[in-house]
Amino acid sequence: MVRPNLPLLLLIPLLAACSDTSSGQNASCRGPYLDDQSPTGVYGAPAPTIQPGRTVTIYGHWYTDTCNDTSIDNAPLKPLPAVQLTLRMSDRSAVSLGRFVPDGPDMGFKVSVRVPTTAPQGAATITDDLNNTYRFTVAGSSAA
Repeated sequence: MVRPNLPLLLLIPLLAACSDTSSGQNASCRGPYLDDQSPTGVYGAPAPTIQPGRTVTIYGHWYTDTCNDTSIDNAPLKPLPAVQLTLRMSDRSAVSLGRFVPDGPDMGFKVSVRVPTTAPQGAATITDDLNNTYRFTVAGSSAA
């Protein structure tokens, strides 16, 4: 005699109730996030390796608590308050980059960050005060 898996049978209706099949769309509400891609860029593109003294342009995207990435809800986007950005190097040194106000069609911002000429080689991050993080690598010094 085959015994049905009762927990699985109970879970299936619950999962079906949580999905939206009427619109054919599912909300991801991805955001906010930081990257080096403009609003028309590629989400999830690989992070660059940057030489000390060079500049990287960072974009903040979807700094809003409005979630309407489906055609069902067209609530107006309201920006989150300004966020503080901080550059951190592999030696744990930190540089405050200032506060940035979300705006525009993707409730974002753009900031050019010059990697210090004294930056150590290795992992570096730019983090906002909401704990969103952009990771990149600082290349070894070209002066040898």
